[in-house]
Amino acid sequence: MANYQGVSTEELQLQLEEARQYRTNWKNLFLQGELDGETPERIKYYNDKAESYAVEVTAIENELKMRVQGEILASA
Repeated sequence: MANYQGVSTEELQLQLEEARQYRTNWKNLFLQGELDGETPERIKYYNDKAESYAVEVTAIENELKMRVQGEILASA
């Protein structure tokens, strides 16, 4: 899991949007049929890339949620 300590919330939000875009782009390769005729190894590579960006999106979303919860607790 990535360590986001020292990364501002604003930067994390930018990273989240970027990771979401990359995830969408990799997934669209499948949906648009751009991988038709590719070898199983290449298809696995593209699938692994899409999955890695999905994991990154989830990690950043969780970090942002934890920060919001921490701010709520700190202000209580």
